[in-house]
Amino acid sequence: MTGMLTAPSVVGPDGAPMQSGADAAQLVMSIVGEMRRDMMKLADAFNTPKQLIRDPHTGEIVGIAPMGAH
Repeated sequence: MTGMLTAPSVVGPDGAPMQSGADAAQLVMSIVGEMRRDMMKLADAFNTPKQLIRDPHTGEIVGIAPMGAH
């Protein structure tokens, strides 16, 4: 992270060179924050109770849904 502050040229998401190392550090931190939010959403999805949906004729599992959704 500290090496980024002294890096000569960092390209931003639009392909244009960024003005300073501080901008690059800010970009990295925003990406890390976005990843953290996405991981929390994923963890919530995994931890939500689910129910198996079965075919009424064969009893085969045909889907999985959050509890109370089906």
